[in-house]
Amino acid sequence: MPQVRKFGLAQENPASAIFREKRSIRRSEQQDLFSHLEQKALLREQAHLEELEKAAAAHLVVRDAAEVIRQKLQEDALREEQARADRVRREKAERELEQRKREIAEAQRAAEQARKAEEATKARDAANIAARETAERERRAAEESSRRLEQQEAEKASEEAIKQQRQQQQQQQQRQQSSLQSDDARVVSDENVAIHRKYLEIHQQLKTLRKGLTEQADQNPKLKERMGQMRRDIRKSVGQLTGAKGANQKPRETISAILREAVQMADGPQADIELYMVPGRQPIDDPALQQMPPSVPSLLIYLLNIFSKAVINQFIGEAGAAPKTADPIGVLVAVVFSTPDFQWRGLPLIDILLAKYHVVCPVLWGFTSRGRAYGSSAGPAGSSTSGHESGSAGMTDETHYERMTGLGAGFGAIALRNFSKSKKRNPLPNSQYWESLRSIISVPTNEVTQTHLIVLKAMVESYHQRILDCFGNAGMALLKSALVDFPNRIGPGWGPTIAVSVMPEMLRKENRLKLR
Repeated sequence: MPQVRKFGLAQENPASAIFREKRSIRRSEQQDLFSHLEQKALLREQAHLEELEKAAAAHLVVRDAAEVIRQKLQEDALREEQARADRVRREKAERELEQRKREIAEAQRAAEQARKAEEATKARDAANIAARETAERERRAAEESSRRLEQQEAEKASEEAIKQQRQQQQQQQQRQQSSLQSDDARVVSDENVAIHRKYLEIHQQLKTLRKGLTEQADQNPKLKERMGQMRRDIRKSVGQLTGAKGANQKPRETISAILREAVQMADGPQADIELYMVPGRQPIDDPALQQMPPSVPSLLIYLLNIFSKAVINQFIGEAGAAPKTADPIGVLVAVVFSTPDFQWRGLPLIDILLAKYHVVCPVLWGFTSRGRAYGSSAGPAGSSTSGHESGSAGMTDETHYERMTGLGAGFGAIALRNFSKSKKRNPLPNSQYWESLRSIISVPTNEVTQTHLIVLKAMVESYHQRILDCFGNAGMALLKSALVDFPNRIGPGWGPTIAVSVMPEMLRKENRLKLR
């Protein structure tokens, strides 16, 4: 086998050597070409990147310039909007200022016109006042001489009346003191019996009047509704009375307004006044009052009857448990019946209230509930120790005594009012209290009931100072007869007797009033 060299042929062909040389040259050329191309590509890429950087830098410059322009435009827009808003506010303020100026000018013109009108009115008023004052001065000057004469005559008449009144008071006190020393079996006079019967007739007549008005109201719905409202308001007002100062003004005004409304109904049905008054009272000597007809509106009598019934019920319901609550009710009674508008020819219509009192508490005038006078021989003996007579049938002792307590305290609250400082006349003279208390302590011993003692205690318990104020020394004698002599005469058999007997000692301790 031929022998081969380790690293090549032993002998190389020249053509192959040339081919290899060419191929080597070609490869070298290709490598140089590729290297040149790569270098050019790199240069182009480098140039492109530089262009991109330049473009980016230019873009940043353009963007910054655009942002500056945008911000400037935005600032210009804000300034323009602010300027527009300022212009709107300024224009609005100018319009408001102009409107305010117009309003002020209008107000000034109106004020000037009003001032001129007021000045003209004042001038007219001043002229009218001056004319009236001149006329008034002339009228006064014309009347002054006659008035002086009338005043002198009135002063003389007043002095004569005061003198006569003092004489009558002295005579009355003498009669009252002498009456306390009379026999305990004193009989009620025939005159008082007739008066008591008249009060009972008045009570029945009031029922007839109420029935008649109710029937008339049934035919007139408006009158029926108004009468019902008046009745409810009177009862409500009487029930609202309290002992608080100033608290009774509204109830008093309400009742007075209702009664005045009834007085003004002159075209309505009229009632004969003689049917509702006890005869014997003398009207006030006043020509104007004497012109009044012998009748009053039936509605006034009806409402006074409702008022009187509410007063009696209030005495029974409230003063029976708390006698001191009777005083504000007594004040209201005095106010109502002393008001001239609710009187007839100056005479109070309090007989309407007294008629009810004669029915519910006849012992105040010396009568039993059956109409018999204590101490008389006619009729039943009437010596019930409980005081339960026909008028209190079916009633417990406690309820009866509470009723009598309220009625006794109520009568004292009405009959012991002081009118010495008032221009009005007392509708129930204080002498009525004296006569009532005397009627009780003059009952014969064998006919005294516990009712007498209950009523007596209620009449005196809260009113001892008023008794002294009204009757002076005679009042002291009256208290002694009622609280000392009367209980001693009938003996200590009943609880009410003991209650009356201890009152002098209580007055001595609490008021330093010595009756024994």
